[in-house]
Amino acid sequence: MAERRQGDARLTSGRRAVLARLGPLATVPAASAILSTPGLLLLGTVGGCASGSSRPAGPPLSVSGKPLALPLAAPRPRTGELWVFREINNYNHMPLGDLELEVRSNAPLTVEHRRVRRIGGAGQISGHVEPRAMTFSNAWSVNVDSSFDDEYRFSPAVPLLPPKLEPGSWSKTSHRFTVAGSSSVYGWWQRLTATGTEIVTTPAGQFDTLVIRRQIWFDSPQPFRYDRWREEVRWYAPAVNGWVRRQWTGSYLDEGTIEKVDRRLEDALTQELRSYTAGTG
Repeated sequence: MAERRQGDARLTSGRRAVLARLGPLATVPAASAILSTPGLLLLGTVGGCASGSSRPAGPPLSVSGKPLALPLAAPRPRTGELWVFREINNYNHMPLGDLELEVRSNAPLTVEHRRVRRIGGAGQISGHVEPRAMTFSNAWSVNVDSSFDDEYRFSPAVPLLPPKLEPGSWSKTSHRFTVAGSSSVYGWWQRLTATGTEIVTTPAGQFDTLVIRRQIWFDSPQPFRYDRWREEVRWYAPAVNGWVRRQWTGSYLDEGTIEKVDRRLEDALTQELRSYTAGTG
């Protein structure tokens, strides 16, 4: 076990060095492998809904047809604000159910994360069922994140938006996190890049969005998983103070692959806005 932990440490330090060298638009080999997986579409059309149109030659246009004002407006969440998403398995494009996010408080900013409808069968993937509370230091820098399969408690808070809400803006940050049932502290390194603007159509309507790519390397709280990597894309829309679409997937090494090039794939998930209710508080 001690030998394996040393190997894990070498992999983690190697990832850290890679992250330090990455430019804001650098391509990661693991990302290329996952994005080329048959049946998995991370950045394109999902479930038959258009993810946007071709970029105009001049300034980007808004839904209204007028030039899009940049930077986009910062989010201002309000108590009672409610986002309902449909979840889709990206591997086979089958529906998983519905997810609700609701702002419960602004001091601190607290969002309840709950699955209200589950669809069984071949489309099912892992995911918590019980409601969880996500907390933020501001909109949107997360202290407690339950939007992945596990619940992570971060210090300092992890930003989900780049410094400026316009194409080309990026940041690189490092954090520590803990998980329930463990006294260990784990490392988390990420890069955020605003890759462009896009008009996105979802079941909730059509929105002006900023496309935000998030590359993540982190220490694994799960035994025998090493060199963990994730990529997430969020489409931020000022009209709803948050996301109208979110996609993520990832990969890792384990006991069967640690000496090989092949990596294990994690779940691949899309969340797409079905409805939005403005808050009052």
